[in-house]
Amino acid sequence: DAAGKMGRRARTEQFLADLSGRYAVLTGAVIAMIGAGWTIYHWDEFAARESKKPLLEKQLDLYAEASKVAAKLVLLPVRDETWDSAYRRFWELRWGELAIVEERAVGVEMAKFANKAEQVAACRAGTDDCARLQADLKPLALSLTREIRASLQHSWGYGQNYD
Repeated sequence: DAAGKMGRRARTEQFLADLSGRYAVLTGAVIAMIGAGWTIYHWDEFAARESKKPLLEKQLDLYAEASKVAAKLVLLPVRDETWDSAYRRFWELRWGELAIVEERAVGVEMAKFANKAEQVAACRAGTDDCARLQADLKPLALSLTREIRASLQHSWGYGQNYD
């Protein structure tokens, strides 16, 4: 009788082991099918983002440089040669590389900043104190940077606004 119980117990344990093995394979297959379905469903989105990646990275680099150059025009001494270099680089970006990747709202803010920067540059040629005009660049630079951030959020697919 004890041997019979051991035999039944061994058969039950074997049956349960076989059953769990079958379900493990089935569970693995189901998980694999779900993963494949998810990949196929999101593949277009992934492929589209990857195909845009070089342009998005270039946009990020140029936006960062534009923001940095605008900050230099706000902070550097107006009659310093470094201000002149930053001013030239601003115009190179404005009419060159940045125009390729900028969104319209960034272009509008660049134009506002450019108008005031031209006034500072004109003042720089004379003998007047340009500090007030240069101070007027600060809110324009901040506004430009906010538009750059919004453009990047839009381009990269992040909708959250941090204002």
